[in-house]
Amino acid sequence: MKHYLITILDDHSRTVIASGLYERQTVSEVVEVLKAAVLTYGIPQRLVCDRGSQFTCSEFRRVCAVIQSLGSDSSKLASAFSGVLLSRA
Repeated sequence: MKHYLITILDDHSRTVIASGLYERQTVSEVVEVLKAAVLTYGIPQRLVCDRGSQFTCSEFRRVCAVIQSLGSDSSKLASAFSGVLLSRA
């Protein structure tokens, strides 16, 4: 069985910001790792991804737009992610 390591790195220090090992590599898993990164370290200035379908789909772009729209208001992060993730159901 294949497993996928999804990791978010700080580009400058190469520090692992968030990571997870999954049986699938879909937008759901990517958003889970992104959520952990943002809730721990705040909203990134820039997010660089490859052209995989999990990063180019409209759902991932919508999640990124929600995160970006919050600006520096970290008090709204948890509820924003909750709304985004619940809307997938």
